[in-house]
Amino acid sequence: EKLEPGDTVVLLSDGVVEAHREGHDEPFGFPRLAESLAKHAAGGPQALVRGVLADVETFTRRAPREDDVTVLAARLPE
Repeated sequence: EKLEPGDTVVLLSDGVVEAHREGHDEPFGFPRLAESLAKHAAGGPQALVRGVLADVETFTRRAPREDDVTVLAARLPE
């Protein structure tokens, strides 16, 4: 698929979808990631990154990370 002006590209490490609460195996996962991206997309790239990271923190209840959690978003100029 071709990127168009105004599209946002999001890159993230696997630590985002694999993040989980301490003592639990359920990961943040791709469905929660998709919900988080949809919820924060309208706010622009910075708001998107902050929102996804906040949603991961809320879900994990700030449990220590076993892997890096990295989110990068960039919007193509219109």
